[in-house]
Amino acid sequence: MSGAREQLASEKASAGEALSPLFTIACLLLLQAVYIDIEDMLGGRQAKAFEKDIIQVFKNGSFPQTDSPKAVKELLTADPLNNLQIPPWQEAHLNKLLQDMHGLGHAYLGNNSFTAATEVLEDMEAGDRAQFLAWLNQSNLGKLWETA
Repeated sequence: MSGAREQLASEKASAGEALSPLFTIACLLLLQAVYIDIEDMLGGRQAKAFEKDIIQVFKNGSFPQTDSPKAVKELLTADPLNNLQIPPWQEAHLNKLLQDMHGLGHAYLGNNSFTAATEVLEDMEAGDRAQFLAWLNQSNLGKLWETA
């Protein structure tokens, strides 16, 4: 884990005022939790449909490093805390992902129960998690994702 932390600190320092990669990691954890909920509750066919919908979100939002189905599958399945090259997404990308992911989760699951997926953030270090949740709660997205 220390290697990943060092990489993130290095990227954060070189990015200057850019949004911390830790925020992207948190968003990927949430994305994976919603994907797993859909797969567990609705089955593989619906999970595949969700994957196609997320590919479209990435395409519409011009997200870096999401140009192939294989790259998106890796984002949906690889551990962003340990085994994943973190994409250089900006704040606008993260806002779009969180908003569109909420809409898709509601459309697939028929309710907002998936927003409790923020529990998956418990895998992050406490300070990193608190920093992400503070950022999230500064926007309307915090209300969508039940982070209070």
